[in-house]
Amino acid sequence: MRLPVSDADHPGFISLVTIIELYWVLTAWYDLTGTQVKEALEALLRAKQIVVDQADQVLRALLVFDASKADFADCLNRAHCLGRWVLRDHDF
Repeated sequence: MRLPVSDADHPGFISLVTIIELYWVLTAWYDLTGTQVKEALEALLRAKQIVVDQADQVLRALLVFDASKADFADCLNRAHCLGRWVLRDHDF
């Protein structure tokens, strides 16, 4: 069986849950810094061969993450809930 190849005409798909898990694996298991993972996620967002679920929220979360001490998952949750919830986390 041959696996499908992702390209600009047939992009692969990465869900929000996968993005959060990817961040966790790269920081917890591979000891990458938050900055290194942020750069990797930004590269995924730019790739024409990949569609990231709710990419605008992932980008917004990366911007907040870069400017705060908050965990990336918290930043993504904030980006997802923006306008619907008031968060009182002082790390934001």
